[in-house]
Amino acid sequence: MWTVKYKPRSLSEVADQREAKNKLLSWLKAWRPGGKAALLYGPPGNGKTCTVEALAAEMGFDLIEMNASDVRTRERIERTVGRAIKMASLTGARGKIILIDEVDGLGASEDRGGLGAIRKIIKESSFPVVLTANDPWDRKLYEVRRLCEMINFRPVPVRDMVKRLDYICRMEGVKADFKVLHAIATRNKGDMRGAILDLETVAQGKIRVTLEDLEALGYREVETDIFRVLSGIFKSTSALSARLSINEADMEPDEIFWWIEENIPNEYERPEDIARAYEALA
Repeated sequence: MWTVKYKPRSLSEVADQREAKNKLLSWLKAWRPGGKAALLYGPPGNGKTCTVEALAAEMGFDLIEMNASDVRTRERIERTVGRAIKMASLTGARGKIILIDEVDGLGASEDRGGLGAIRKIIKESSFPVVLTANDPWDRKLYEVRRLCEMINFRPVPVRDMVKRLDYICRMEGVKADFKVLHAIATRNKGDMRGAILDLETVAQGKIRVTLEDLEALGYREVETDIFRVLSGIFKSTSALSARLSINEADMEPDEIFWWIEENIPNEYERPEDIARAYEALA
């Protein structure tokens, strides 16, 4: 699977999330036994788990990983973590990180013992503990949150998703223009993992991926809006008309800026026109 093949091997390879990565690294360097856990939260597929995996690899730490949704009771959680810590001690790694994924997947009643076990691990662990959650504000996690430093992972911006998808295409020898990659990124709304899965699905057995291929997967034409906006900007005769075109787009200003920057060489041919366009953009 491409999600495994192209999983980030270092923090620098994790798409976007600069602020979150810096906070996580600072937390880890400052952590001492009895200190707070780190709770990484945000929508699915935006790099929470792979960031911890990349950080552990970069620091030379063992990663003790478990999914709270799979190991629900106090006894199973304590047994699983305890056994993993003992086994990890045999590797001679510089340190260890305990990663407990999807703590919000534990139920409020039947899994209450599981949440209690997680709180106990945070308080008593000799190693830093990292939790992940899509929704950390659930009432059942109140006591857990009090023991954590909260680190927000935002949806991955479309332009960063497009860059990563383009890199994967080049590595796989698949040709796909920006319209295709932008459609995949837009459809997945910040979910990098979902975008890579979609790309792998549509690219199977192909050397070129088209918008028609995406439509076969249930996609629809999603590029009309941005290219209509770009046309209005490039053909505008005043700053006001350009601004009105920008206001029509249903996307963030920095994303529109990126699209303009990418398409200037396609819109103008003469070097002096291209230079003036970049100067106006700056």
